[in-house]
Amino acid sequence: MKHRRSILFLIPFAVVSAFVALWGATLAYSVWHQRESVYEEVSQRTTRNAFRLLRLAQNKETVRNGVLAENVRFTADELNARALVVIDHAGRVLAASDEHWIGRNFADILPGVLTTRWQQALKQGKTSRVVDPELTTFEVFVPAARAHRTAAPDPADAGGVYLAVNAEAVAVSHDMGHLADQAAILGMALVFASGLTIWLYFRVVSPLRKIVAGSKALRDDINAQMPDVGFGEIADLVAAFNETARQLALRHGDLYRTQYALGERIKELSCIYDIFRLTERDDTPLAEVLASVTARIPAAMRFPDLCRVQIGYGDIVVGSVAHGDRVVLRFAGATGRNGSLTVCYLPLPSDAGDAFLDEERAMLDAIASRLGRTIAHREALAESRHSQALAEAVFDQA
Repeated sequence: MKHRRSILFLIPFAVVSAFVALWGATLAYSVWHQRESVYEEVSQRTTRNAFRLLRLAQNKETVRNGVLAENVRFTADELNARALVVIDHAGRVLAASDEHWIGRNFADILPGVLTTRWQQALKQGKTSRVVDPELTTFEVFVPAARAHRTAAPDPADAGGVYLAVNAEAVAVSHDMGHLADQAAILGMALVFASGLTIWLYFRVVSPLRKIVAGSKALRDDINAQMPDVGFGEIADLVAAFNETARQLALRHGDLYRTQYALGERIKELSCIYDIFRLTERDDTPLAEVLASVTARIPAAMRFPDLCRVQIGYGDIVVGSVAHGDRVVLRFAGATGRNGSLTVCYLPLPSDAGDAFLDEERAMLDAIASRLGRTIAHREALAESRHSQALAEAVFDQA
């Protein structure tokens, strides 16, 4: 039997969908809310690293032994820097994230607008921060004067550090990390949904399908019963179904027996009516009447094909008998002669029970009584006609 998809399977998917939607909304709000703090953190880290590199650049030993260049590369990788440049007092590049920039003039590397901006910061001796309108890049220029925290710039401290960081990449990295942290929760939700689906199938859907199949089995077998399946209300439903099926089978059996008994009574009443009608006509020979009665009785019995009937009265014997269960009923005519009605069966099935029902015996007794009255009436009528004929003959002779 082809099963339709159960609507109960929508429950875990609805739960998970609602959870995922809530989880996604919460995650989006969390990411959006944390973006500003991420950008602020990137700005602070960028400024701190620029100051650190500037202090290293002012130490000639670190410049000579390559510590500055190593720190520049490390910082550029750590911050995912778009550009990291350390310039000397003459504006030449001492160290950079791109080795091709080393030894070149700072003004040759940056566009004209940025060069002018950083030259103004250099003259003012102030740290300059620039953030693009889309919050994707942080640019920091720290002049050498700010490294000493002097109140006014010293011309001898010309130089500084330029650091441009791709903040969007940092934010995306942060978002991915946040998503990775939340992936466990989503995974647990999916596992929960899968477990709930499996549980629903074996504990709810499968028992319900068995109940449906059991209800359909009642069409072919009124005594069908379902095995105990499910739990709780489903188990109660199965028990109620089986009890209902048992009661229905009992009612069906009672109805069948009542209908069968009614059919038998109708056959018996029809037989009595037909026999009364057959015996009402006085112009039909008695032998023919008895033969018609013999032929009509088997159809009123439970086993008409196995039933044999014989009626005897005086010299008249019609029908046949069999060597089996039988009922013999006596009747007498007006002259005192005895007659008999014999109804017998060929061997019956083993589960037939009593060969003759009480209602059948009552019917046969009524038929025998009717035969006795009919024959007595015929004999009395014949005697009356004979007496009348004798009287007419005597009257004619006189």
